[in-house]
Amino acid sequence: MTTRSYFTLSLSLVLLLFVGSCKKEKSTLSGENVTSNQTNEQINTASIFGDLKGDPKTEEDIIITKSFYKKEKNYIIDYKYPYLNISSNPSFKKFNDFISNNYLSTNVSVKNTLNETKLQCDLGYNSSERQKRLINYKIYSQENIFSILLYKANHYIDDNQSSYMFKALNFDPKKAEFINYNNIFKNGSEIDMLDAVNKTLTKYKKSEPQYEECWQLDLDTFQQYKNNFVINQNTVKFYFDDCVICPIYSGSYAVEIPRSKISNLFL
Repeated sequence: MTTRSYFTLSLSLVLLLFVGSCKKEKSTLSGENVTSNQTNEQINTASIFGDLKGDPKTEEDIIITKSFYKKEKNYIIDYKYPYLNISSNPSFKKFNDFISNNYLSTNVSVKNTLNETKLQCDLGYNSSERQKRLINYKIYSQENIFSILLYKANHYIDDNQSSYMFKALNFDPKKAEFINYNNIFKNGSEIDMLDAVNKTLTKYKKSEPQYEECWQLDLDTFQQYKNNFVINQNTVKFYFDDCVICPIYSGSYAVEIPRSKISNLFL
């Protein structure tokens, strides 16, 4: 296999569950070869993020994709982030400023790509070199709240494997404010919410093979990730980084709970 073919990232995220000694390895990412002029790389994440979608007509008018692409000898950075069309609503500026200040600084992104500590569970990557960082986003809802999921993939050339991390952004366009757990759910509801998350995980374990070896969350872990949710009229979906709720090789990252099941926890 050539060096160029190692830079493969289509992010269809078809994560393979290996057996025997291969069981502890992650899925291989396959797709189009990455070249220096692929600034508009198309990404298909239907296998994991297929439910995250907004109204295409509205998206085209309101949501603008900002991006930058940087290719060096030892790494590739390919970032795409949502911007909101200020002409539609001046309050969107607060959202855009947050994206610019936190994510669209090339110097910071390069530094983070080269120096960021690997995930604690990345035991197989001790000798691996991170060669590509890709960030993209999906729209979960854009009704009363813009609920957007950013997802990040760190691709390791030595193993041709990747790790995945997530950041949920919930923004109220009327109030021009970001929304976190405490803005939506009752104070002190974390224990009850954790119980709902763990009951859902138990249900997944019984019915969905990729969750078979997943485990229950403890309160401390849930507190770290409680703001990492996307929400629409019907469900709340909590996202967790690699190996937080499930083994790396399972490719399982989220727990979705019907709002009707946790209606008593809303403010």
